[in-house]
Amino acid sequence: MSLASHHQHLRKRKKDKVHPYPHKDPKYQLLDRTIAFVSFVSPFSALPQIYNIWFMKDVQGVSLITWSLLLILGIPLFLYAIVHKDRNLQIMFGLWCVVYLVAVVGLVMYA
Repeated sequence: MSLASHHQHLRKRKKDKVHPYPHKDPKYQLLDRTIAFVSFVSPFSALPQIYNIWFMKDVQGVSLITWSLLLILGIPLFLYAIVHKDRNLQIMFGLWCVVYLVAVVGLVMYA
């Protein structure tokens, strides 16, 4: 993070009366660590679907439109996380975009 953006970030937090990050309270620190973990793990919840598509080659009941829309709508979320330099969101939305892309490619190949 550049010094200028760090300064703006601190000003924004002060103006909006937002808690400092990382927070000094252990409860908030636990929540911050939990969110970091969840942002990494949550995209793996789609692995059973990916397994069925790629290894079982079973695409029955799986919607190409749904997965394609999830990919298309996930890209702006990933870009938002990059622009706002939020590492947890970058990880989560980046992984989700990879999962969506893998599903869409598999659906196109095996449909």
